[in-house]
Amino acid sequence: MKKKFLFLLLVVLLLLTFSVWMTSIWFIKNKQLSVQKYNLSAIVSSHYGIGFFDYNIFLGKVPPNAQGIRKLQINNNRSVPVRVIVQIYGNISQFINLSFYDTVLQPNETQTLRLAFAPPEGTKYGNYSGELFIITKRI
Repeated sequence: MKKKFLFLLLVVLLLLTFSVWMTSIWFIKNKQLSVQKYNLSAIVSSHYGIGFFDYNIFLGKVPPNAQGIRKLQINNNRSVPVRVIVQIYGNISQFINLSFYDTVLQPNETQTLRLAFAPPEGTKYGNYSGELFIITKRI
């Protein structure tokens, strides 16, 4: 009886140790290296207008069926490849087209992220805003 209990205890401890080890490897492998946040805004209007502010990205005053475009340079200055994930939130997100949402950057590689604010015909005039997140993860 005592031997069975010790054997069962040993098996449980081994399984627990293995589980913790695998979980740590998963977290290390999928660790976020950085998160950059930008505030986005645009205006749907009957005429065009442009602008650019410090940490904000203003995609312009744009009529329906037109586009306001901005470009961001994203670079990997690390010595290892990284995965870059782009996420957009807010009421502006339905009108944003990106050149990529998920990509891999090699060491010292730079890619241009193209953001296009393109409200379709029938979009109500007004202010639209949201947040753009650029997440860099270890591969």
